[in-house]
Amino acid sequence: MTEAPRSSDTLGNPASAQSLPAGNGDILRWSLTDDGAGTTVSLAGELDVTTLPDAGMAVELASVRGIPITVNCAGLWFADAAALRFLRGARDRARSAGSDLVLANPQGIVRKALELTDSLALVATCGAAGDCV
Repeated sequence: MTEAPRSSDTLGNPASAQSLPAGNGDILRWSLTDDGAGTTVSLAGELDVTTLPDAGMAVELASVRGIPITVNCAGLWFADAAALRFLRGARDRARSAGSDLVLANPQGIVRKALELTDSLALVATCGAAGDCV
């Protein structure tokens, strides 16, 4: 796997934006945005067993500061069972560290997968207006 060059944001945080090719040739793109009160991990593309290492890197970078993490799923068009386990595990690890992780804007098949596996009950889901259920 070829890794894109790393960058840092104005706060000096490493890898504020990253695009990494997945092993199956599909691309999962991710970016981090930190507003001081929380970090948003924006994911776009396919979140599956082959792209989990890349998503894990993004969530790990976001969790360093110990502030709440929002995973913006608006750009995801696919998530498999491994992805759902990963998201629940990331939420559990964040809570164990005294923080939290919520999903924002899951759509289409990603939202349906969350519904079918009762993951909407396990991972708080926020709409575009920030309302969490």
